[in-house]
Amino acid sequence: MKPLRKLDKVKSLMKGYYSIESQLKRLEVIRSRKLIHDLGEWYASVIFGLELATNQSQKGYDGTQKVTGKKFQVKTHRKTMGNPNATWIDLSILKESIRPFDYLVLLHLNDEFKLNSLYIIPFAEFRKNNFPINRKRTQFKV
Repeated sequence: MKPLRKLDKVKSLMKGYYSIESQLKRLEVIRSRKLIHDLGEWYASVIFGLELATNQSQKGYDGTQKVTGKKFQVKTHRKTMGNPNATWIDLSILKESIRPFDYLVLLHLNDEFKLNSLYIIPFAEFRKNNFPINRKRTQFKV
């Protein structure tokens, strides 16, 4: 493809991207610059009836279940053809905290950002270290 034609194509695609991003923000699906993170929290809020934390840099949990008051920490990753080894990172840090959440929710999205799998782990079970953690990289694998 010729450079000018490619430039026009990219401009057109970026307009479409901006339109989609704006719509997702209006629907309150995207709340930051972290698309995968925001999608995961949104999926969890719909599935578990969570009220998401208004402060996105809040430590300890991402949302509270409206009915029970239980706190949920949500971690999301997206495995794609170009990123087949994606993992949830920094979870060993969560083990050291004093019960900041009741449930850990791990979500896996596919190439098209659809929810592929979901794991819900009570904090006590997670804290027992029953799940394999790579200590060098602080990565969690299911």
